[in-house]
Amino acid sequence: MPDLADQLHTIANDDEPDGFLTKAAEDEAAAACARARYRKSGMEPLAADPQVRERLRPGEQVLAVWRNVAVDRLPAPDEVVAPAVATGDLHLTSTRLLHLSGGPGRSIELDDIGDATVAGERILLTMRHGQGIIIGADQPRLARVQLSAARAARPCRR
Repeated sequence: MPDLADQLHTIANDDEPDGFLTKAAEDEAAAACARARYRKSGMEPLAADPQVRERLRPGEQVLAVWRNVAVDRLPAPDEVVAPAVATGDLHLTSTRLLHLSGGPGRSIELDDIGDATVAGERILLTMRHGQGIIIGADQPRLARVQLSAARAARPCRR
């Protein structure tokens, strides 16, 4: 059985286009380009599809759409409930994340997010009230940059 160093060497030298390191590098490059663009001119709103348009609040705009995303809600430290995973499109709006998973959907207010980090191919959201949310997105580094830009554009609320 190969040791960890051999396994890492194999992964690092994998020429397969779908390899983890290739995807991560492409994602990081897209995130760096987006970060520079958003710092210069902010995020441009997108046209909302009909299913989303009917759920938008007055003045709310769609800023990004992440297709076929898995969202896993983790309970707060004082909760005793099983995690709830749902898959569907996740829309980043000017005020929230709107996850459409075939049912009524789920909304996560941007102001309720305490921190967002990338771990592997997932975004980990720490909510201000202690709950955790894991988002499995195709380009998590780009998605985190988009999320950060949308949060930074929000008026300061305390």
